[in-house]
Amino acid sequence: RALVIRILHHLLLDTRGATKSAITLSHSAARQDLWIACRRLQFMSDLHLERVKYNYTFDTAKEASILLLAGDIGRFCDLDAYKTFLANQCARYEMVLLLAGNHEFYGSSRQEGLGIAESLVGDPAMDNKLYFMNRSRLDLPGLDIVILGCTLHSFISPGYTKLTNDFQRIKDWTVPAHNAEHEKDRSWLKESLQNIAAESDAPPRIIIATHYAPSFEKTTHPAKENNAISQCFSSHLLREVSTWSGSELISHWIFGHTHWNSKFKSGKITVQSNQLCNDSSGLSWLQKKTIHRPFNPTATLKLS
Repeated sequence: RALVIRILHHLLLDTRGATKSAITLSHSAARQDLWIACRRLQFMSDLHLERVKYNYTFDTAKEASILLLAGDIGRFCDLDAYKTFLANQCARYEMVLLLAGNHEFYGSSRQEGLGIAESLVGDPAMDNKLYFMNRSRLDLPGLDIVILGCTLHSFISPGYTKLTNDFQRIKDWTVPAHNAEHEKDRSWLKESLQNIAAESDAPPRIIIATHYAPSFEKTTHPAKENNAISQCFSSHLLREVSTWSGSELISHWIFGHTHWNSKFKSGKITVQSNQLCNDSSGLSWLQKKTIHRPFNPTATLKLS
């Protein structure tokens, strides 16, 4: 039988706000068997392939049937190179889940970047395997797992435009626009959790994937924790989510953006990042041995 994967996209198609659309895709039973049998999701972020040292060439061992790319993979404006990289991943994996980081929009406006992302999803080179997780829900039938994905912009205090390059590198990008996206991401996550919790007597397990970190604590370099620039990288949503209906269903929260890899428990939620670009500068020998986590090209998450 065909496996039906339902994705609910909430895409900013104009300046007035998010527009909801539903996309239904069919996959053969053979493909279903492949990735259900594997029961693993491979995840990574912050590859920053736009940098000269990578120039959009990056490869790693395939350890799962699903690949999650949690943002800052490259720039949408480098369309040909970005497309080639994604097509190569789609040729190797059964599903490739892409989140947009802030760097995806460097060299373009947010609207232009979202348009490019959607064109990539529909590109024949992706073989219907690419999923753009922009306030999107992905159900994995047979595994009783739902993946919720969004950028999860942070909330930045007015006047802090010089703390990040985003407002110089992204066309027409402002602190109010950034904060409006934060509220949309927050509201969508809250509503999605509530809806999933109410759908059945045996609701599925939930994996949340975001680019920005959901917490100020344990998600960034110790020297940068809770300083002024932290608000450009993190929010308090992990703490807030614990009070929402459906939060008890969350098993994992994958994030990126901070250039610091961590894995810790917040209640029953495992919070984890796996960023290629990560900062070990200024750490003591003991810190390097105990708290610094290098990038793991084969990091996976069990889906069972």
